[in-house]
Order: sequence, then structure tokens, then C-alpha cells
Amino acid sequence: MKHLSIIVLALFLVMLCAGVAMGMPNSPIAQDIDTWYSIEDEKPFFSGGFSSAPDASSSSFTGEYYQNDFFFLTGFYADDVGSMSMVTGSYIFDSGFFVALVIENYTGATYYTLSPGYCRAWDEGGYLAFSLDYDSEYGVEGLDVDLKYRADALLIRGELYIDEDFDYYGIEASLAFRVGEELTIGGEIELEDGSLDDLEVGATWKPGSWVFDLRVDEDYDYDLNCVYYFGAFGLGLEYNGDLYSLKAKYDTGDSRFTMFFRPEQDWVLMNYELSFTMFF
Repeated sequence: MKHLSIIVLALFLVMLCAGVAMGMPNSPIAQDIDTWYSIEDEKPFFSGGFSSAPDASSSSFTGEYYQNDFFFLTGFYADDVGSMSMVTGSYIFDSGFFVALVIENYTGATYYTLSPGYCRAWDEGGYLAFSLDYDSEYGVEGLDVDLKYRADALLIRGELYIDEDFDYYGIEASLAFRVGEELTIGGEIELEDGSLDDLEVGATWKPGSWVFDLRVDEDYDYDLNCVYYFGAFGLGLEYNGDLYSLKAKYDTGDSRFTMFFRPEQDWVLMNYELSFTMFF
């Protein structure tokens, strides 16, 4: 009963609050093959990745450096339709003021978004942050509000965006609650001008050497994930709509190597992703 009361209260907070700016670049998350719901913070890391999609004649490269939600740098390049490259990053000063930047180049045209702001840190890694978005093409675009709240076995994140004319707002919020040592439940919600745009609920269950993930949306469509670990090596399968993905991971705790394979056209073509992450 106590756990149920905490979950109800948390859902109420999610509906009232919101967090990291929708216009400001979100902090990266190290690539993994399981654990869709967790209350654990991401450790500082450096990672790189490559993906290839023969059915679309495209490939992409990524690189990420992450210290915390307001101090990170990422790079991305893709050659699917023309070429596209993007650099996103954020730096926070000791005073709590930060500046975030997105630079995007698509088929020779370059755009950028600058987001200066202020972050008020709380205990347990929580914070409340505000920033303004300035776009190189459209000027001031709006206000972003970022919330992260942690209490015992609960983690809430939220994002609120209000445009420059105050006639549009969007909210994204997520919740994760650890029920026990093996089970974490969670969900995500997206609202646009008060209307529901997306809703997902799910769970991560870790009995022994197994990891099971489940996610269900507002239309009752579901995604399933299952991974079994042989020590540091994991092998799994994910079902997402009509698509299946084969996965593998080698994780020493200080470093992680992941592989995704997605068959297309009756297994004739194979899309794949490779990534390496080093934690420090």
C-alpha cells in the first residue's frame, strides 16, 4: 500500500512538472541492449558507434563524451540522403549557468541553436533548470524548463517547452520506480497543448541471469526484450512491432561493447549497429 501511494504521488508530480529543454540538446545515453527502466544515473563515459542500413543504402557514425546532463559533447554523421552532420553539446559553470549548442549541416546548409540557461542543483542529483533557445534562422524560439527529481527508489524527469508567443507548449515526462531488487516499473508521457501525443508504460525484470523488458503504448502496441547473460557476455532478442533485433553485449563494468542486428526483407539484408563505451 505504501508503494502504491508513492507511485500515485509520483504520477501526480509528473503531470504537474516538466524538464530538460525540448529545444536544448538532451544529454546522451550510453548504448545498451537492455534495462529500459532504471533509477540509476548514467556514469561518465566516452563512446563511439557505427550503423549500416543496406536496405536504405545509408550508414552513420556517432561519438559521445558525457560528464553529466549539462556537460557533454556528441557528434553525428549520416550519408543516407545527401549528407548530414550534427554536433551537440553543453557546458556548465560553477555558478550554475550553462550554455548548450546544436550545430547542424545538411547538404551544405548550416544551422545552429544556442541555449543559455541556469541550473539549480538539488540533493540526490536532482535539479531545476531554465534556458532560452535562439535559432540561427528563426531567432528566439522559446523557453525550456528541465526537472529531475529523485526520492529513494523513485526517479522523475520532465521537459517543458513554451514557444516565444506563449501560444504553444509541449510536455515530456518520465518516471521510474524500483519495486524491489529485481523489478523496476516506469512510463513516459508526451503532451502537446494539453492533448495526449504519446503514452507508454512498462517494466524491467531481472531474475538471476535474465533481463526482461516490456513497453506498451496507448494503442496497446507492445515491445518485448529478453537477454540472457553468460557472465560478462549477454545475448538477446527484441521484438518491436513487426521487427526483430538480435543483440549481443560484452560488459566488464568499466567498458561495454554492443551489437544490434536487424534483419530486413525476409532476412536477405541485415541492418546492424556496433558501439563501444568506456566508463570513467
